[in-house]
Amino acid sequence: MPDFVGLDIGTTAVKGIQVKNKSLISYGEAATGVSILSENSSDLQKISKTLDQFFSENFKTRNVVASVPESQVFTRLVTLPQMGGAEIASAVQNLPTNNFFNRCHGFGFW
Repeated sequence: MPDFVGLDIGTTAVKGIQVKNKSLISYGEAATGVSILSENSSDLQKISKTLDQFFSENFKTRNVVASVPESQVFTRLVTLPQMGGAEIASAVQNLPTNNFFNRCHGFGFW
């Protein structure tokens, strides 16, 4: 089993643990200094830099399982016709989303 990081993204801090084969490898916590709910682009850049530094200092893998505040999660049920994997990926990427994803993608969150 590969090692992975369990990442908890809170409103003002991030916490993480790295495990491999049910053993704790590393852990860490860092304050973001700003609310992750901020819509200010400089705040989002600061959060992105905090995450980069947090990973560099604490973890050796980029395999991540993440959680975010429940109040900030939305779900959407999507019905698609039968299609191949590449078509599904394309269809899902073209679904309308809010601006949060577009802003985060520009700052290297994924």
